[in-house]
Amino acid sequence: MFEDRHEAGRRLSKSLAPHIRRPGGIVLAVPKGGVPVGRALAWELGLPFDVLITSKLRCPSDPALAVGAAAETGTVFLNPAVPGPERLRPGQLHAELRRVHEEIMRGRRLYRGGRGLPCVRGRPTILVDDGAVTGATMIAAAKALRRLGASPLIIAVPAAPLAVAAALSSHADELAVVEAPEEFESLARHYRRWEPVREEDVLEALAELA
Repeated sequence: MFEDRHEAGRRLSKSLAPHIRRPGGIVLAVPKGGVPVGRALAWELGLPFDVLITSKLRCPSDPALAVGAAAETGTVFLNPAVPGPERLRPGQLHAELRRVHEEIMRGRRLYRGGRGLPCVRGRPTILVDDGAVTGATMIAAAKALRRLGASPLIIAVPAAPLAVAAALSSHADELAVVEAPEEFESLARHYRRWEPVREEDVLEALAELA
């Protein structure tokens, strides 16, 4: 169990310390929850830090259910594990992608002033979130970074179900997970302090490590 997201980032940094010796590395966090983790990780490793904007694709009948995710580059991942009745039909998918595009553009304006991602081609890139429950967001983000030429690509999450960790490993050159139980109740149970991350927190973190 982690005290908070900052401690989770520090603990992740211990397994990723060898990457500090690779020139040109960068840490990219998924807002908002991944930002405190990524900030602590980048600080410990002495690496530059930024965000990669993503958005979950929601099921119309159950908005809490993520049927997939999209990254700011346009990469989309649809989770094959979602039951058939809950999958998006073509018309629903089109509407959801339009909503997600608007949300991602807002994130780019808010967190990066509208500028694009930093160049990752040929750079050691550590992709960070505060955990992975289905893995959809991290897979969409990892696919986007692969297409942009990030190398090596390292996925780092404090906690994930064992099966999800295994799935994530197939989308990265390396995977760092501190806690990966087979029985996974919720991400919040892996943190003593589990508080919402505000937009102001993200902006502050980006300003600190600019």
